[in-house]
Amino acid sequence: MCPDINSLFDAHNQREEPARISTPDSMESIESEELPAFFTERNGRRYHVQSNSTYPLPCDDREQQRLNAQHILLKQILQTNYIGQIGQILNAPGQSHGSARPKIVLDLCTGTGIWLTETATDFPRVHCIGVDMVPIATRYPENNVRFEVHNLLSGISCRDASVDIIHARDILLGFPSPRLPALIREIARVLIPGGLFASGEIHLSVHTPNGIDPFTYCPNTARFFQSLRQVLESLSHPSIGPAYLFNLLSTRNSAFEITQRNFYTIPLGGFSSDPQIREVGMRWANLMHDFALSIREIMDRAIGRESWDNIIRGFNEDITSRREMVMHYHTLSAIKR
Repeated sequence: MCPDINSLFDAHNQREEPARISTPDSMESIESEELPAFFTERNGRRYHVQSNSTYPLPCDDREQQRLNAQHILLKQILQTNYIGQIGQILNAPGQSHGSARPKIVLDLCTGTGIWLTETATDFPRVHCIGVDMVPIATRYPENNVRFEVHNLLSGISCRDASVDIIHARDILLGFPSPRLPALIREIARVLIPGGLFASGEIHLSVHTPNGIDPFTYCPNTARFFQSLRQVLESLSHPSIGPAYLFNLLSTRNSAFEITQRNFYTIPLGGFSSDPQIREVGMRWANLMHDFALSIREIMDRAIGRESWDNIIRGFNEDITSRREMVMHYHTLSAIKR
């Protein structure tokens, strides 16, 4: 569970840097011999063992390398590490709004913990908590970082109105559509009044120059994303996840007020004459290829291994032969009323 706020504040007062708090749910408390119980291996890849989760990607070293590379590239594309008002809130002097305690950042589905670790380094007086259902983050984080193993489908294990910022990046694959309203309610419960929710999600679709029908301009890539969306929909994942999340947050009775919504264009392939943009496009195309390999277990099951291999092969052909294909990355931030 999330650490007791008073304990955190006491530790903060007693030493220059916040003390690390250890509980049975923390990464530090998991013994090395216990780690295999969190995973299962299939077809040479390592997966989580949570029976109530439809999260389709592996959690092995190969996937962690992909996640870290994606983080680095997204930072370059967004030209920041901080969505919305995160940097502004954490840079502001003083403690948590209306309280004497230090500010607290909660990172949902933290994965390797790379974003949270960088945040903790940038803001050493802020307490940073990362939550994931598998222990793949470091067991020896900075003093102001704590990683917890917890299945968020069971809710967020923090007290009401106890967190200043909740960061959730690329989490929609872990939450089927029927479970997202409950997650939003939990986020609202845990945030302080005036607290910030910040989200970033990839839209799994391709966009073409001048709005040309993708099935005409780049049929292989259009089929690639169509197949992904159809299979994810069969698992109850929203096929237009970023828009679905926005709609949940912007309903009339929502506990949130949306303060920023941005769309970032990401080149797919090395078509640009600008060397920097060309490099970004090639790196992003490589990441999407690696994503296709990571998600292949559910794709093989749904459409067959040979069919998915042919779709990946066609996608790679389009990358080298079609110009000006792009994807969109959606970010939004919302303040709890």
